[in-house]
Amino acid sequence: MNILILGRTNWLFDTMLKISSTHNIVGIISAKSPTEYSIQLSDFKKFAKDKNIPFFEAKYNNKSELKSFIKELGCIDVGVSVNFPFIIGQDYIDLCGLGILNAHGGDLPRYRGSACQAWAILNGENRIGLSIHYMDADKLDSGNIVAKSYLEINSKTKIKEVYNWFDSEIPSLLMKALDNISKNPDFILEQQDESKALRCFPRTPADARIDWSKSALDIQRLVNASGAPYDGAFTYYENEKIFIIDVELYKPSFSFNATFGQICSVDKDLIVACGEGTMLKINELKKENEFINYNYFNSIRKKFN
Repeated sequence: MNILILGRTNWLFDTMLKISSTHNIVGIISAKSPTEYSIQLSDFKKFAKDKNIPFFEAKYNNKSELKSFIKELGCIDVGVSVNFPFIIGQDYIDLCGLGILNAHGGDLPRYRGSACQAWAILNGENRIGLSIHYMDADKLDSGNIVAKSYLEINSKTKIKEVYNWFDSEIPSLLMKALDNISKNPDFILEQQDESKALRCFPRTPADARIDWSKSALDIQRLVNASGAPYDGAFTYYENEKIFIIDVELYKPSFSFNATFGQICSVDKDLIVACGEGTMLKINELKKENEFINYNYFNSIRKKFN
């Protein structure tokens, strides 16, 4: 099949490498990426140059040029998209014979939008979905689903584990979707039920501040959802910003009264009081780029806030 590549991330780049061995890539469209991405615009541009594939850098102000670029590519059977930063209109989709496939890290129709993996962890889901679906014009993460898979998670699952799963699963599932539609262009795994849609909005670094009045379980989920590759959940200790990297639930052998964020033990473990009569054991933490241990906190008269 003749494939148009649209988007960013190492997941799309690795998918593109797989596609190039079995299909014909007729064009590549990418855009500037956040600095933390391991694959940048220049990597897509270099691949296109090395393979003599037409390349276009998409920007907010060059949509008319983008349409002309796609038209000039000739016959396109299907587009393949991951993390394309702009909403796609119907006039663009119509330039691809079957449409444009998008890889979305959410269990569609639930978990549409941004930061879906973090929201799933925060909400205590028992699995995270990966959905390959056709793009609908001017809509977010809608369209018929052609492939789907799941990662089972629990209260200890960190967001980095989800992204590690995506590293192999996104290219594999996109290739499975292409195989399905190459055999049957009308193939559909599932139509999205709009009544079940759940829109997820972006999270910012400020959202990772710990509210110690929450239960230990809720705080553990926040820590797990906010860790690498992000900055991490944070709190303050004597006006110093402290990042909490790893925690576990702690069940004391005694009843207690303590204010939220109270440091309750610094002897062998760092234990902190949380809401709903719960406690957390903090296993790993740092200030800026320096890892610290429980010896840094030398008094149970102190607290996090």
